[in-house]
Amino acid sequence: MSRKVRVDEPIGGSRTRSSKRQDFKASRRDFQESEVVSRLLQLRTCDADLTARRRAAVFATHTNAHIRAGGSGDGGCSGGGNSSCIVVGGGGGGGGDGGGGITMNARTQLFELSMEGRQVDEAVASIFHSVLFHRSLGKFKYKQEGSYSVGTVGYQDVDCDFIDFTYVCCSSVHLDQTLKREISGFSEALRSTDSPGSGQISLEFFQRKKSRWPFQPECIPWEVWTVRLELIKLATEHERQICREKVGDLLTDKILYITEVMNRHDYIPKVPSQAELDLIFDTSYPDIQPYLFKLSFTTSSPSTTTMGNTMKKLIRETLSI
Repeated sequence: MSRKVRVDEPIGGSRTRSSKRQDFKASRRDFQESEVVSRLLQLRTCDADLTARRRAAVFATHTNAHIRAGGSGDGGCSGGGNSSCIVVGGGGGGGGDGGGGITMNARTQLFELSMEGRQVDEAVASIFHSVLFHRSLGKFKYKQEGSYSVGTVGYQDVDCDFIDFTYVCCSSVHLDQTLKREISGFSEALRSTDSPGSGQISLEFFQRKKSRWPFQPECIPWEVWTVRLELIKLATEHERQICREKVGDLLTDKILYITEVMNRHDYIPKVPSQAELDLIFDTSYPDIQPYLFKLSFTTSSPSTTTMGNTMKKLIRETLSI
């Protein structure tokens, strides 16, 4: 049966409409493919930015390490005057910068984070090790009163197991054991209940001021670093993987900030005479000499402002992409 053809319809019109439909489908497919490619490029750019920032954090700490190592060694320095020749000191303000006496107002830094319980030890260790890396010297060797040399400070990279993150720390087994012991106590207290909790742990640097007998020396803080944590519970392994990446991203920002703070010319105690060395430095370590420090922590119920909710929202938004 033949098909009727309108006078104004060109022969082969049905093929023309079909080709138009095919062209439309092809253009729509090309558009969808271009959207996918654009999205992949966007994700690749984000990953590249994140990797670059993480590398920058490690590089910044390594750079300070080389500067510190360059100023240490057996070159004799006068301990009685300005100690600016000892650049291995706590990055930033030289020892002579604080020669005017003891400050009564300690500088404070607060970091707020939320994460899984298994990530607590590594997160806190990465921050406190990074701080102590800048606040530790090599062992002092006094040749005579007013003349001394400073040993080198070794350093190493540490890869985290539960966070996508690498940080730099002093290669001192004894210092690492001290931090692990204190941080482990905080982590266990934080996870001791079934419901997620919150708490904070502080790294405080102080110096001793001599007191008359029978009073004990007065401890005066000059810098305090506090990490406030809130635990979250995640339901799936995919959420845990996202949290692993997000916490690594946050720690990258914190380490970069620590490096920035250490390069400021803020007060740190000046290098003392040999008789007063124990008033400024912890000389009990055989391979390193950090400024006097102590750690303390407290735990509490979750706050109503919830860092944990913020992290969960961030994870949900990532999952919805």
